[in-house]
Amino acid sequence: MTGDDWASHAERAADLALAAGHDRTAVVFLLEILTASDLADDRRAALAGTLGETAAWGSAALDDLADRVVGTLRTVLGSGVSSAARGEIRLSLGRLLFQLGRFDAAADEVEVALTDLDSRPDLAARAMTMMAFPRGQDWPAQRHRRWLDRSGEPTARVTSMETRISLTVDRASALLMMGDVAGWQVAEEITVVADRADLATPERRQLARGLMNVGHLGVAWGRYQESGRLLGRATALMRATGYERLLNSATLTQAHLDWQTGRWDGLSEQVAAVADESGTLPEARLEAQVTLGLLALSSGERGIARERLRDVLEESTRRGLIDVRTTPAGALGRLLLADGEPADALAVTEPIAHLLATKGMWVWATDVLVTQVEALVQLDRTSEAVRWSDWFAAGLGDTPAPAAQAASILATAITAAATGQPTRALSLFDDAKHAWAAMPRPYYELLTLERLCAVRLAGDEDAETDAALRTLTTAEQRLRAMGASWDADRVARTLRQHGVDVARIWRGGRRGYGDHLSPREFEVVQLVAAGWTNRQVAGSLFLSTRTVDRHLSAAMRKLGVTSRTAVAMAAHHAGLLGGDPDTAQSPRADIG
Repeated sequence: MTGDDWASHAERAADLALAAGHDRTAVVFLLEILTASDLADDRRAALAGTLGETAAWGSAALDDLADRVVGTLRTVLGSGVSSAARGEIRLSLGRLLFQLGRFDAAADEVEVALTDLDSRPDLAARAMTMMAFPRGQDWPAQRHRRWLDRSGEPTARVTSMETRISLTVDRASALLMMGDVAGWQVAEEITVVADRADLATPERRQLARGLMNVGHLGVAWGRYQESGRLLGRATALMRATGYERLLNSATLTQAHLDWQTGRWDGLSEQVAAVADESGTLPEARLEAQVTLGLLALSSGERGIARERLRDVLEESTRRGLIDVRTTPAGALGRLLLADGEPADALAVTEPIAHLLATKGMWVWATDVLVTQVEALVQLDRTSEAVRWSDWFAAGLGDTPAPAAQAASILATAITAAATGQPTRALSLFDDAKHAWAAMPRPYYELLTLERLCAVRLAGDEDAETDAALRTLTTAEQRLRAMGASWDADRVARTLRQHGVDVARIWRGGRRGYGDHLSPREFEVVQLVAAGWTNRQVAGSLFLSTRTVDRHLSAAMRKLGVTSRTAVAMAAHHAGLLGGDPDTAQSPRADIG
C-alpha cells in the first residue's frame, strides 16, 4: 500500500469518526497522516484544511492535542502550499484558535488569511462573518458589525446555494447575538426558504441549523413561543435529512426553553441523559450543565448547583462564550447573595456585566443585571446600582427583547425600593411581574411577586399586609408545585414569620457535601484512579485542566491523601470505584 493509499484509508476513517461524533478520534487519525506520511503538497494542504475544521468542531475535547494541531497547521503553512490553500488552512487555524479562547492570535490569523482568499469569496465571506460574532474580544458591537457589513461583497459573489444559505444563517446568528433587531429580518428569510421542497439535502441541513440557531437565540431574547416553533421545525428537518450531529443540540436548547417556561417535570433526567451521549457537541453540553445547575439551585441542591454553575462559568469564560456566561453568572451570584456574600456575588457578575456594556450586548444581560443591582444594593452602593439600571435601560431602548425588558423593569424596581420610593417600586414590580407572565417565564414571575410582597409587608397598613400574605401563600404553593423547593421554603419562612401556618416539608438531602465527594469530584477521582492524566480527564468531562485540578485537590483533601496513587488506593478502600456518588461513603474518618 502506498503512502497516498494509506492516507486515503486513514482519511476515510477520520470521516467516519467525525460523522459518528468522535471528533477527537478523527483528529488523531488526521494528525497521524500529516506527521507520518510523505505527501504531495496539495494533498498535505487538503488534509490540513480538514484537520483544522475537524479540530474546531471538537475543540473542547482536544485538550492535550490542541497544541499539536496548532503546531501541525503552522508547519504546513510554512511548507510549499499554494496561496489559495494557505488562505484556507490559515482560516481553519483562526477558527480553531477562536474556539480555544486565543482570540488575539485568532483574529490575526483570520486577517492574514483574507489576503490569500480573493479567489475564494465563500471563504472570504466566512472569515469576515467569523470576525463579526461578538465573542471573545472586548470589541464594541459596532466593530463586529463593520466586519459583517464587509462580508456582503464576497457573499454576493458566492454561487453555491448551500454556502449562501450557510452565510445567511451565520449573518442572522451574528446579528441576533449582538442584540440587533435586524437579525429577525434575516431570520425570516431562513424560515421562508425552509418551506421549499426543491432543495438538496445539504441545503436543507443548513436551514435546519439556521432554524435551530434562531430558536436558540430567541430563548435569550425571551421570544419563547417563536423559539418553540422554530426548534420544533429544526428538529423535524434534522430528522428528515439525517442530520444527527445537531439533533442533541436542538433537544438541549428545547430543554433550556422548558426550564425558562416552567416545564420542569422530569427535565433533569432528560437533560442528563442527552448530555451524556457521545455525539453531543461541547457547547450543547455546556448548555445542559447550565440547565442542570439552574434546576439544582431551585430545588435546593445548592452544592451541586454551585459546582455546576462555577464549572460552566470557568469554561465559557476561557472559551470567550459571552452568551453562555451570563446565565450561570447571574444564578451563581444569586446563590452567593442568599448566603450573605454580596461582595463575592459582585465579583462574579461585574466582569461579564462590564463586558456586555462595552460590547453593547444588552439583550444578554437579563440574568446578570438583576443580580448585579441587588449585590450593589446589599453593599450599600445604591447610587452605583441606580447607574447600572439606568445604563442598561438606555442601552436596551425599545429593543423587542421581552426577557431583557422585564429584567430592566425589575432592576429599576429594586433600586426604587432601595432609595425609599415604595409606591414607585410597587408599580414597577407589578409591571415586571406581568412582563414575565406574558412571556411566559413563571419562575421569574413568582420571584418578582415575592419582591413585590416584601415591599408591601414593609409598610404599616393592615390591608396591604393581609393582601401580601394571601399572595405569598399562593406563590409558595405554585413554587412548590413547580419544583422550586428552595424558593418555596424561603417564602414559607416569611409567611411563618407573619403568623401564617405553613406545613413544614422534609425532603432529606443536605445543603453541601462536607467531607463527602461531590458528584463532579467523584467523577474526577474515578478517572484518576483509572490512570488518566488531568488533561485526559478534562477532555472527557469537557472541563478545563484548571477546573480538574481544583476538583482533584478538593477530593484529595477529603480523602486525606497527597498523591495520585494514594487517591486510587483510598477510593478503592472506600468503595468509590464503580459506585454511586450519592451512596458511596468518603469521609476521611472512614478511610484512615
